[in-house]
Amino acid sequence: MFTNGKNNPNLNIKLVSILISILNFCILFDSSLAHKFTYSFKRNGNFEILFFLEDTKEMNINTALDYKDSIKIFFDISYKFKNEKMHVYTYKKENFICFGLFDNFLSPNSSENAFKNGIIECNFELSYFLRISNDIIEIPSKWTNYDFKSFLQILTSFKAIENKRLLKYLQVIIFNNLMQRNNSVCNNRDFELEEVFGSCFFSRIDISIKNLFIIAYLNVLMIESAIKDGNLILMNSVNDYVDSYLFNEHIPYGNILVNDFKIFCALETVLENAYMCDIFHVLLSQINIKSLIFDAYQGFEITDIKFKFNIVSNTVFKSIIISNFKNISLEFLNQLCMYIEEQIEFFTIKESTISQYTLDLFCKKKKLLGLKLNNVTSIENTYLIDEHIHLSSTLKYIDFNSIDISPTWWMNFFQKAQFCKIILTFCTVIAQKNFLDKLYRYKLYQSVLHFEIMFFKYEISSNFCNSLTYFLNLKTLKLRGYQTVYRTEIFLFKAIEGLKGLEFLDVQKFNFYLGSYNFLLRNHEIKVLRLTKNLLYSENRIVCSFNGLESLTELHLVKMNVSRSNLIEIFRIKNLEKLCIKSCTFETNTNENLLDFVSNNIKLLDFDGSRLENIKDINFLSKIKFIEYLNLPGHMLPPGYLSELSFHCNSSLKTLHYEFGTLNSKDLSRIEKLEMLEELNISESKFCESNFYRIGNDCKFFNSLKVLNLWFVEMHIEDLKYLKNFRRLIKLSLSMSGLDLIALQSSLNCISLRDFSTSTSTLAHNPEKIVNFLKEKAINLQVSNF
Repeated sequence: MFTNGKNNPNLNIKLVSILISILNFCILFDSSLAHKFTYSFKRNGNFEILFFLEDTKEMNINTALDYKDSIKIFFDISYKFKNEKMHVYTYKKENFICFGLFDNFLSPNSSENAFKNGIIECNFELSYFLRISNDIIEIPSKWTNYDFKSFLQILTSFKAIENKRLLKYLQVIIFNNLMQRNNSVCNNRDFELEEVFGSCFFSRIDISIKNLFIIAYLNVLMIESAIKDGNLILMNSVNDYVDSYLFNEHIPYGNILVNDFKIFCALETVLENAYMCDIFHVLLSQINIKSLIFDAYQGFEITDIKFKFNIVSNTVFKSIIISNFKNISLEFLNQLCMYIEEQIEFFTIKESTISQYTLDLFCKKKKLLGLKLNNVTSIENTYLIDEHIHLSSTLKYIDFNSIDISPTWWMNFFQKAQFCKIILTFCTVIAQKNFLDKLYRYKLYQSVLHFEIMFFKYEISSNFCNSLTYFLNLKTLKLRGYQTVYRTEIFLFKAIEGLKGLEFLDVQKFNFYLGSYNFLLRNHEIKVLRLTKNLLYSENRIVCSFNGLESLTELHLVKMNVSRSNLIEIFRIKNLEKLCIKSCTFETNTNENLLDFVSNNIKLLDFDGSRLENIKDINFLSKIKFIEYLNLPGHMLPPGYLSELSFHCNSSLKTLHYEFGTLNSKDLSRIEKLEMLEELNISESKFCESNFYRIGNDCKFFNSLKVLNLWFVEMHIEDLKYLKNFRRLIKLSLSMSGLDLIALQSSLNCISLRDFSTSTSTLAHNPEKIVNFLKEKAINLQVSNF
């Protein structure tokens, strides 16, 4: 029996649904075939690249959407080019979005410049995206998922240069396709947030593009931000103080730092919109930011406004860090805790005063894996965590600094916890005794992999040495601030020698007794060794032999007197990758013939603060290969010293520090050939019958240098003009007074500088003109008061 549709509204809805499904099927069927495009390109001199369409083939849409191999690039292959081909685009260095791959192809000093032409195969119309990459006005107001993914793939494959123009370009894309959709009354499904950002595709996009994307997103929301070492910092200005110690290496997530109440309020207002909130949390998740930091160091004047804490409305956060909450209403923290999900794994309080009630809110219902308390006091003046004995059953990581903890809590901790990391810093004898008494009593330490302790006026006892022998699976041991007599030091290092799985050892103390460390390093598998003496430049020498340490990959010596035999043995360590000899002195009369780097794996060599005058005649620079980081204090070293640097470093060295040095034409000629250099620091150095610009026009790192420190280096007009060659420069430091402003502005107009550091003496001449110019160019200014 048929029913009249007018009398059955449910039937009408079903019919409409069926019709929409049929329409979607027709659209899908019509677009089930995509295309594979083949483009050729060739260099026209060293100033432009010509692109031609060679071929177009139909392919299945499922194959086309495989972005893993969606772009293939081949240089100088045996390809038979068509006689008649369609010119589709011309790329020049002035392109709005600069691509590192193409810029290197045009640069006469790069290895890519040896090629003349190439082929690009892709699953989308490359010529279209290249055209719009050169004109921000051409960005479409509406993109599909396919368009957006293709564009992101181009940025990654062609190595888009991270600069302000790319940031501005991304801001327009975000505004057109995310913000406009959010404001639109229609429900546009051509661009699905989850499909682009939540898929495995976005995880393959270069991390620098992801970072720039989230900064662009926040810029559109009028929130200034920066990303440092994988951490997102929300700020009022670039000069905001950031405490790097807030970023905890033992928490396996990146952080988002909020250190201003006004910024927090602005973000909360934006995140009231569910769509905007979803975008924000998805982007955070894609760059592994799952730790939230509130820092009140610069003032966190909290009003009585009630918040929903939209920033934690998603389960993305696994860690909460609270810092510098003193004399501040605890109601803010209490509200925050009410909105935190149960999935919080790590909780940190630093430099704060809290109530037991507030601490209860954070700890009682959470199954915490890690707890860090750093100089935290209780309003009630009681033991801070005595009421939280239940934490012992879940904690695997503790980090307590200047915290008084009762013997009862330690007893429960050692009896119940399956702890992996213990990090302790003591500031009272009583707090130290409460811990050590229980440490000596319980011997259940097989789960501990990391043990780190800073003692307070403590002389190592035989009981402590005996306790160490029970850490059977220990990988990392750091002992600092203790004292020993010769007999107990022998006991200590015999105990460490028995830790067969130990890989990382860090020892810091006032004196090292002769011969005691030979027990330690004999037949051991230590990979990283750090020895630090608290007294600077004392006569006490290194007290161990480094012979036969084939397992050692990192060696750090601080404030030591390095003997001739020590240096010879260190240079012979076979698998050494990082060598740091900081604030050390060296014995004289070392035979150069005995000094030869055996290891070909040295990546980092750092002599920061050391006095190298006694080894300046040793030509070890010519013997290092494939080094990436080199730091040499230049004072007391002769002009031309860098000219001995091995030619192997040309294709590997990325960071060169040579402060307080004297550079001549030989040094500059050698520096010129470093193809991969990204950071150059010659602050407070002088030129001997030369100038900075005499590095020359054949400099190999024009297209790679990002950071240049010329602090207190004398700069002339030609030197300032020379700066315009470093097109990828992001950070520049200059501090000499009397700079030629016109020459400086001319150079800064040619590069995409982000940060400019100078001194008050530099700004003494025409300060307003300099500041206004930097503001117009959106360059962050940092000023030092000297």
